[in-house]
Order: sequence, then C-alpha cells, then structure tokens
Amino acid sequence: MLVIIFQNKMSTLACVTKIVVSVLFVVATFGFCLVLYGVRDQSLQQLSFLHVGQNNGGLQEHCFFKINVFFLKVPKCASGTTMVLLWRFVMTHNLNPLINPNSPPKLHPRKSYNVLATHMKYDINNNAISEIMPNNTTYIAIVREPKTRFQSLLIKKNEYSKMRQEAPLNARNTTDGELLLRTIQKNPERFNYILNTQTRYFGIRADSPEADMKKVFSTFDLIMIADYYDESLVLLKRHMCWDLKDIIYTKKHVQHYSPDQKNVMLHPVIRAWFSERNYNDNVFYRKCLNEFNRKVSNEGDAFHQEVEFFQSVLRKTDLFCSSGLDQLLYFEPSRWNRSFNISTNDCKLLNLDTEWSIHFVENWQRSKPKQPRGT
Repeated sequence: MLVIIFQNKMSTLACVTKIVVSVLFVVATFGFCLVLYGVRDQSLQQLSFLHVGQNNGGLQEHCFFKINVFFLKVPKCASGTTMVLLWRFVMTHNLNPLINPNSPPKLHPRKSYNVLATHMKYDINNNAISEIMPNNTTYIAIVREPKTRFQSLLIKKNEYSKMRQEAPLNARNTTDGELLLRTIQKNPERFNYILNTQTRYFGIRADSPEADMKKVFSTFDLIMIADYYDESLVLLKRHMCWDLKDIIYTKKHVQHYSPDQKNVMLHPVIRAWFSERNYNDNVFYRKCLNEFNRKVSNEGDAFHQEVEFFQSVLRKTDLFCSSGLDQLLYFEPSRWNRSFNISTNDCKLLNLDTEWSIHFVENWQRSKPKQPRGT
C-alpha cells in the first residue's frame, strides 16, 4: 500500500514537473519569437532582435530596430526612389511622417516625427532638423558621381535642346558633345546653376568647404552612393536593423542617353572645364566614396554575398510585379532575412511615382484611424 501511494506521489510529482517545464518552454519560446519577429510595443521607440551582424561569417547578432530617419534628398541621385522606399517604410510600420518641414507641425508636437524625407536643402552649420526630429534620429543622404549626374541634369533641364536653338543655323546639326563644347567655350559660367549643387544641398559653403565637409561626416550616419545603390541599401538595412523587405525597390525613370551623350564627358576640354568648375562636388564625392568603401570593408566578406542575394530578390520581385498576377510571392527565410510575402498591394506601393508618393502618404496620414506612435 505504501509503495502504491509512494508511486502515485512520484507520478504526480513527475507530471507537475513536466507541466512546469512545458510552461517554461512555451514562455521562453514565445519570448524568443517576440524578439525574433520584432514585435514592436507602442511604448518602445526601438527593439532589439536577432539580425545578421557585421562579421565575416554572417552570424546573427543583436541590433536595434531604428525608426527615426532624416533623409537629405539630393536630386538626380536615385533620391526619388529612396524617398518612395522610406514612405513605404512609414506606412508599413505605422509611423509618423513629416511631409512639409517648412510649415509648422500641426498634427503632432515637435520631436514626435519619425521620418523626414521630402525635397529640401540642409544647412550643416545650422541644424534646424534637430529641433524637429527626435534626438536619436539617424541622418542619411545620397550622392552620385558628378559627371554622370551633370549629364543627367543637362537632359532634365532640357539643355541640349536649348543649346541647339541658341546655336547658329550652320551648327544646329552638330552632335550634343560639340554643342556642349561650343557653349562652355563661349560662356564658361553658363551651367553654374547646376554645378556644385550636391555640396550646396548639404549646406557646404564655397569659401570653407573642407571644414564644412568634416561637419557633414560627423553629422550624417550614412551617405549612400547612387552608383552603388544596392550596396547602399544593404548598408542601410544593416545600420537600421531593418528587414530585407523594407529595402526592396523597383527601378523607375531610368535615364537613357544617346551614344553621343554617353561620350560627352570624354572630351579633354570638357573634362578640364568640369574639373575646375565643379571642384567642390568632385572633392566631396571622392570623400563620400572613400567613407562608403570603408564602411563596406568593415562589413566583411558576407556583405557582398548579401548584396547578391538582395539583387536576386529584386529580380524576382520585379518579374512578379510585372506579371499582374493576383497572388503572393513568397520568400523563404535565409541567413539574410525572415520569411516574407510580396502582394499585389506591395507592388502598387513599390511602383508609386516619386511626386505622387508624397500625396499618397499625406492621404494615408490623414486617414489613419488611430494616433501614430510618438517618440
């Protein structure tokens, strides 16, 4: 009898132990899932969760999901594509965008905005952004190789057509390169309005460029390079602890050049003129590129593997969104991402026009059913 009672007690104790262990396992598993899947409590600004870290093996490390971003939109530097990406990030994560920094905030108090990504100029010597955005805001920007950007601006400003109309009748059938050469020889200052504009957008002064450039690099956390756009986005993803889906984009408004326009900057006279007239932008870009390469180098060999994987995801997404299929495109989890879907609605957001995206996010902000998360 005593043996039976003792056995019953042992069985009961074993059952209780199993239940306790099971409960602890469930709690631990749930807690891990909360961390892994980045559940973001309304009272938290940032959350730590597992993420591919900065090491050669691509092992996972802890980092902090960042939501507060100021993006300096420099024209003709893939900045429109980046702005659409950031507005999509705002809507996906139910954040609070600042659409127009020039008008007094009306919907929410200062310091409560998460993302500022509209067209504006920045003053490195008078950081008014710090008075509007939270103290833990990440400052990002983007620049582009000056010669290719200048060519793009010439087309955007319709300068080739203007030069052809201004040329003598017997010179109007010449190539675009000859037109440009003729114009700068006649009036070297003709294009000053589109030269050194990248530095001007940062507020870098012509009379003290070196000192102001140092301030830029101490203020901005990441200056992306349009010529290495995919690499730039992967750097952004890692720095911000975002998901792969957050940086997906589609290529729109790709600039097309005639064969002659592609070779315009090869002429030695034009190159010498541009090197002198666009000096500050040329120096600044080289510094930005050196800093960018330093950051990439610090990421280790696995970084380039992630870029290649990201590019494969972009190709699949582009094909899916072009197909018009009312289905879901599923991406399995990998060392670079958690599993995610691309829906037809995602495709619509990906394909938003640059200017229309501002109105789209404005309407989205007005129609939000609940108060956005503050900071």
